Amino acid sequence: MLGELQQRPCGMYQKMQKMIGTLPLARKLQLALSGSAEVREIVVHVGLPERDPLPGGDFRALVEITGLDEPYTALIHGVDELQAFLSGCWLVTEILPALVPTGARLTWLGDENLGFGTSFRAS
Repeated sequence: MLGELQQRPCGMYQKMQKMIGTLPLARKLQLALSGSAEVREIVVHVGLPERDPLPGGDFRALVEITGLDEPYTALIHGVDELQAFLSGCWLVTEILPALVPTGARLTWLGDENLGFGTSFRAS
């Protein structure tokens, strides 16, 4: 679950991908910096869930966001594959606003809806 979120140091993505053994799904976003014509490509990877190798472990999905000043990587856990994957997508919508520079505009296909679904928070 999200309470078990484990942030990993930069550069661990390839090692974890080999450990987990799944290819991640990717989405390319565009980041327009405030006051600049520069547009950066931000790539979000959500890995296909696998069983957690820890005793009693459920499932986990690898999430990585690259293209920012510092990459972000985390393992997200769930009781089944679907919960791990959906929790990874949910994490992206929650963590991206904290990772992008203040005033920057993040889009996917020219739209501010990044296509990861809506937040699971109650209104």
